[in-house]
Amino acid sequence: MTKAIELIGSSAHRIFPNGVLFVLMCASAAYLLIRKRRQEHILLAVSALVFLAVFFCPLSGLLFGRIMRDGEVYWRLFWPVPYILLIACAGTELVSSAGKKAVRVLLLAAVCAVIAAAGKPVYTQDVFRQAPTREKLPQITLTAVSVINTNAEKTGNPYKKVSAPIDIRCQIRQVDATIYCAASRYFHSADEDENDPAVYYHNIISGIRPDDQHKICSYLNYLEANYLVTRSEYGFKKDLEKGGFEPVYSQDGWEIWYNPDIKIEKNAARSE
Repeated sequence: MTKAIELIGSSAHRIFPNGVLFVLMCASAAYLLIRKRRQEHILLAVSALVFLAVFFCPLSGLLFGRIMRDGEVYWRLFWPVPYILLIACAGTELVSSAGKKAVRVLLLAAVCAVIAAAGKPVYTQDVFRQAPTREKLPQITLTAVSVINTNAEKTGNPYKKVSAPIDIRCQIRQVDATIYCAASRYFHSADEDENDPAVYYHNIISGIRPDDQHKICSYLNYLEANYLVTRSEYGFKKDLEKGGFEPVYSQDGWEIWYNPDIKIEKNAARSE
């Protein structure tokens, strides 16, 4: 139960970093319930409170935390809360309740100021980061695509199948569909056995654990991957050299390796 409460607290902090939005949302629901002017507004307020109650319930943390990537995306349970409509309706009701035009203008300005204070500016240093490339992808992704295609042309081997940390691997596939991915997207679960081959491969290729069993080449050969994009700090160099891989790129902490012995003609013909 303590773990569930901690999960709910951390998720709530991600959604309400300064707490103003949460207070504004609850105040809007309370205002609409007190006013009782329109039935649909009452329904909106009640539904928001029900969804919030589900989100903050420790039992929800225990139940949904297990199936939402071990709680990493528990904050998505907040999606059904109609907080935008709730705040908009309450603000409109408040402004329209004033009789004089001058008072309505002042109330409108006050509501806008509160909403602005409840949000978080996008273009600040801690939120907005300028994209490193025009494609808005890490430079290593574009470098890997270029190096792999150049090496394929140089060696005359059109077969291109790459293994890399999961984010880089998926991005490479998006940039160039002729480069095959060595494994599908995998969501790690803390309950799974770390010695399971799939889990072990995911962990070493992502740098979560060292390859103390020296299986990197075995996995690459099993997956028929002739390219590997990896960080130098993962320490695969000796095993890769022993397994017949050759370095084709090494810079800025990244390495790209190529195995000339892996040539799958049936797949290579599809990429021409």
